[in-house]
Amino acid sequence: MLTDADLAAIERRCDAATPGPWTVLHNPHNTAYGSKPLVVPADGSDLPRWIAEVNHGRGGLAEAMAWAKFIAAARQDVPALVAEVRRLRAALRDCVFLWDRGEAIAPDQGEADNARAALGRMEGQ
Repeated sequence: MLTDADLAAIERRCDAATPGPWTVLHNPHNTAYGSKPLVVPADGSDLPRWIAEVNHGRGGLAEAMAWAKFIAAARQDVPALVAEVRRLRAALRDCVFLWDRGEAIAPDQGEADNARAALGRMEGQ
């Protein structure tokens, strides 16, 4: 289970990375292994530098392109996932708060206790 500290560390790594969005280009320079996809800022601001050059393994260029697309998409996906986890945790906190005040009915006491325990673990308590 990710704690709030884990989420903060993920967020710091995202903040330290080259701003997104990122995109994939083909390396214009052929190597002994053929062309390689490059992950670059979508606005071209860092060219001719790049974020990643993806080598291909047994899956060839198609596999390398899939990896590169995954890396490029991660620049937007990871911050979005962190935000969604934070939103869902806030919603769970709200539910527990309302259950504790008697303003909402928990599915059952066991579920409410499980939610309280999970929140404690997430918050590192």
